[in-house]
Amino acid sequence: MIVRDRLEITWTRRRSRFLFCFLLFLLFVGPQTQAESKLEKSPAIERRNSTAFLLYAHPLNISTRYEMDESQNLQRLDHHLYGIGVEFKSFELTFEVNHFSTFTQLGNVSVSRDQSEYHFWGRMPIFKWEFVDIFGGAAVGSYDEKIKTSLSMSSSENKSVWNWSTGASVGLNFHLYRYLLTSIEVRTMFGKDFDPQPQYGGLLRVGLRYN
Repeated sequence: MIVRDRLEITWTRRRSRFLFCFLLFLLFVGPQTQAESKLEKSPAIERRNSTAFLLYAHPLNISTRYEMDESQNLQRLDHHLYGIGVEFKSFELTFEVNHFSTFTQLGNVSVSRDQSEYHFWGRMPIFKWEFVDIFGGAAVGSYDEKIKTSLSMSSSENKSVWNWSTGASVGLNFHLYRYLLTSIEVRTMFGKDFDPQPQYGGLLRVGLRYN
């Protein structure tokens, strides 16, 4: 009899704990699911879940990167960046062409460098709200580099093509207007002969988004 009473008490306690945990689960998940459902039905989210074409170009974009110059001093470089891509259910795939030039004069020696980069970028939202996303991105591609060195009346030129390059980014994507593409991101770029390795920079994108 005593054993049976103890078993009933134990079973009652376990059932009470289960019901308590189940209620907590409903209290937490219920409003959360309802909020997500309302968010998914909002016009801004519905537009993002459809297919859209993206276009952004210099000078509306502000693209910068930091690298070492010929004197091993860290310098900021402003790039001319152009991009075109497609967005499908919040996943974004773009192709970017990036170009910049530098010129350094050291006494009778001058060094000019032209670099062009070609990257495929993929971006995916990590946290999503109605009018802004926090996204992460990754890139793969290559770059071409042409270096011309001049000394007095003589000069030499070196050119390398199809050097490997990759990158990663994190940033904010704003959804302020249906046809406006606006985002800001911090980038880390790796390359075959980058100095330093990696290079850090940023990008402010302003362009067209059509769907």
